[in-house]
Amino acid sequence: MSIRDCGRVSWNVPTSPQSVAALTEQPEQALRRRRLVLAGQIAFLPTGVLTTLLGPMLPILTARWGLSDARAGNLFLVQFLSQLAGVLLSGVMVARLGFRLVFLSGLLLMAGGVGTLYLGSPWLGMVSVGVYGLGLGLVIPTDNLMIAEVSTGSRAAAVSS
Repeated sequence: MSIRDCGRVSWNVPTSPQSVAALTEQPEQALRRRRLVLAGQIAFLPTGVLTTLLGPMLPILTARWGLSDARAGNLFLVQFLSQLAGVLLSGVMVARLGFRLVFLSGLLLMAGGVGTLYLGSPWLGMVSVGVYGLGLGLVIPTDNLMIAEVSTGSRAAAVSS
């Protein structure tokens, strides 16, 4: 630090409305925000597992159901098309129902789809993959939006951590 810099003092005074709000926030609200962020972070564990589940399960499902390569590939098509539909629905649903209901319904769809994946015929398997794909499509953007909404600092940093 030079003599010229001695007159320049940084006081770290919050300048953004979010930073000022964080300083005046009640302890209950801060705890609620931390719990929501923690729930969102915990939900990304099954979300990541289910996003990649079909790849390792494919040999097992192909052998059980006697699928050809073309029919086995349709499972991926069903998963990602239903995931796309879930992403498109999530924006409308969050605006109407709020984060919590959309987030929980996505998690329930994921659980229901995975729970019925290995139970029956190839057609039931396709429906199960579609159900958990729809759940993934609801959870991923809702989770990101929820964490960005409740974070008091940088929204981009909160979503990426």
